[in-house]
Amino acid sequence: MLESSFAVAAAELEHEPVSPELVLVDPDLARRARHALTIHPLPASPSAPISAPSRRRLLVVATAVILACGATTVWLLGGQPAPTPAAPPARSPAPLVEPLRFTWAPVPGAHSYRLDLYRGSTRIYEAVTTLPERTVPLRWKLDGRSFRLTRGTYRWVVTPRLGASPPFREGKPIVDATYTS
Repeated sequence: MLESSFAVAAAELEHEPVSPELVLVDPDLARRARHALTIHPLPASPSAPISAPSRRRLLVVATAVILACGATTVWLLGGQPAPTPAAPPARSPAPLVEPLRFTWAPVPGAHSYRLDLYRGSTRIYEAVTTLPERTVPLRWKLDGRSFRLTRGTYRWVVTPRLGASPPFREGKPIVDATYTS
């Protein structure tokens, strides 16, 4: 008797308009979903077992609803929401594999040169050299902080130190440029 009432209900529903949300996705799927829900109703209690065919039909309907509504989180059978994928861990810039060598034109009367290297507005390297060149190592310390060369943009400034003996007078910067690795 119960099965015949489902068959009558299913026959009546065949003539009813199909859900507009499901029609947008797939009209045939909407008809099958309505038919599956009518013939195989879900148990009244969420703790009651659901047969494998009913579970498949429920997943088909749930998939159609998800596609139609554009939902991003779905609860199936009273369960927990699907886990959200974790964001990838923040990575520090890739380290360089070779030291950087900076060179510049010599200044007559310069006793030495000061090279300052900046990452953003932070000075991360300072060195004094008597030659018009300097190689920045891969790792170093400045004011008690550890630094390393990584890919990115650096600003480098070279200032000549003028005079024959200390205290040397610093001239105007002769290099104020950027380097991008």
